[in-house]
Amino acid sequence: MLLESMNCAAQVLDPYEIPVDARSAALGEGFVAVANSTAAMFYNVAGLAQQQGIAAQYGSRTYPISTPGAQSNYSSFSGMFGSQAFGTIGINYASHIYANPNTPVYNGAHAVIANNYNENSSIMEIAFAHAISPSMDAGASLGYTSRNISGLAGSAAYLDFGIRYHESLLKSKTPDEFSFGFSLTHLGSLISYDDAVGTKEDLPRTIRAGIAWRIAQPETSFISDEFLSAMITGQFKTIINQVDTAASAMLEGSNPGAKGYWSLGIEAGAWDIVFFRYGLEYRPYNSVYSYANNSQTNIGGGIKIPLHRLLGFSAPIYITVDYAAGNLANAGLFPVNSGHETLWTAGIHINQDLIPPLPVPQEGQ
Repeated sequence: MLLESMNCAAQVLDPYEIPVDARSAALGEGFVAVANSTAAMFYNVAGLAQQQGIAAQYGSRTYPISTPGAQSNYSSFSGMFGSQAFGTIGINYASHIYANPNTPVYNGAHAVIANNYNENSSIMEIAFAHAISPSMDAGASLGYTSRNISGLAGSAAYLDFGIRYHESLLKSKTPDEFSFGFSLTHLGSLISYDDAVGTKEDLPRTIRAGIAWRIAQPETSFISDEFLSAMITGQFKTIINQVDTAASAMLEGSNPGAKGYWSLGIEAGAWDIVFFRYGLEYRPYNSVYSYANNSQTNIGGGIKIPLHRLLGFSAPIYITVDYAAGNLANAGLFPVNSGHETLWTAGIHINQDLIPPLPVPQEGQ
């Protein structure tokens, strides 16, 4: 890895732009307009506004490394407390540990400071989101990251912003929701390291915009109020300070500039319990985000268990478990190969507003 100086700041790609949430990954990261879980803190913090009650989620991501002795562990924990009257507060903590022996580490003066790459990074965020109208939500979060790369320590703070619009298109008894989302993330300082030459790295300043539409077939049963559902989602994402990885440009810090790509995701569900997901991502440039240049395929699935219906609880309680496999472009439509990433997510959500709504003033009072 090459750490660049202030005048030629290298972009920090991992772990700041690669998600841990399995559902969003399976949808090709087309999640900015969906963003209806604690994973909203990664894609669009405004999505927290529609969450009420208490929720927590743990995610883990692994990917293959061909170098003998190399290892990578990436995990995150997120939680939220929300009320329709007062808004939603969210927290997020992520940890990334990466080791790659016999890989030199350079400082901002292009001097080798270590012969073995060892990274330990942590990310902490706190967020707030609220509905500003029945169809529009807005949110913001404050993040702080600390990194230690082979003894070179650094830190930075940043801000994220997002909005989300959601409305029914059909206006009928068939439940549906159209949504639009926009987010701007990692606005802040460079990561400043504690060496004599002032080594710095830049966070990936990212813009996301997308739409989604979900429709369900209503059917009341003892486990759900819907039978079948379908959702399609699309997203455009650009990283303003993306560095081209072609011809060793990333190592030289050259060819900077905005790089964007498109995402398309499809989700099909039954009884609001079992889900299958498929996602496509297309990048018209070389990227370190996938094992194959220009495109990748993601697949996954999940279950959402209505614990309250099964056990007779009055408060709605859901247990979710999701899985995704990504970076599958080299092996066909539904591949199972050794070169893909795997993501697991597990969560619990008590979907009940725990704060009574504010009293509505009566006329004449």
